[in-house]
Order: sequence, then C-alpha cells, then structure tokens
Amino acid sequence: MKVWGIGCRVMAGQAVVVGLEAEGPRDLATGRRVFRHKSNPKEDWALKLALLASDLDTELRKAPPDAVVVRSMDHTPSRRDLITRPRYQIEGVVLAVARKYVATVQAHSGKEIGDLCRTSKVAVEEEARLRFPGEDVDAGAAAIAALVVSG
Repeated sequence: MKVWGIGCRVMAGQAVVVGLEAEGPRDLATGRRVFRHKSNPKEDWALKLALLASDLDTELRKAPPDAVVVRSMDHTPSRRDLITRPRYQIEGVVLAVARKYVATVQAHSGKEIGDLCRTSKVAVEEEARLRFPGEDVDAGAAAIAALVVSG
C-alpha cells in the first residue's frame, strides 16, 4: 500500500508544496519524495494556483496512491492573514486535485495528526525526521498519518 503525505507552505510569497510517498507498516515505513512544486514569482496568484493544480494532476495521474493526507496549517489566533489566506488556498487546490484520483483524501493540522497517530504533534514530527531523513517534516508527518488512515 502506497500513500502520500503532502506539506504546503508559503515562502517569500511563493507556494511550496512537497509530496512524500510512504509504503509499508508504520513501524517499518520507507518513503521518497514524489512531488515538489515551487511557484514562479513572476506569475499572478491565480495562475500560480492553476499551475500547482496542473503539476499535481500530472503526478497523481501517473500512479495514484491509496490515500493522501495534507498537513494543514495549525490554528494560531495571532497568525496574519498574509500567510493564512494563501496557505488555505494552496491546501484547497491540493485537496481538490488529489480527490480526483484518490478516494481517501484528508487534511489534518499537526495536533490532529498527533491525535490520529495516538501521540503528539512533536512525536510524529520526530518520527518523520527519523523515518524520512532529509525530507520535508510536514510531508513526512502527513505520510505517517496517511499510513494510519489507510489502515
């Protein structure tokens, strides 16, 4: 069974999305990066989202996983709209495109991923660092959650 964990972020105003494919039982999981998208600073925001959708569509069409978990943004009352709005838009695009090819698609915050994995956000992030060294921690934590979700 193969699953994807997807991490999204906004860096210097650009959408950065990383997909990590994981396989195996959680305690023996292996993984590899299968998707990385960084938007072009010369494009307008709507085009950035459209290009993200197109790139992700191409990758998912090749070999859809059994489940996808998107690492959703943690809720912080002090977070500025400058980050929140674009991040939610990125996550929405990723969720919509993934659902075209995969029946099990979920979005979870760090706390929710910790709860789903019956531990804490910090513990799952550490597990992701150990299990998938050098890879995006958010994508790794989401991949672990996807293994749990897929059963």
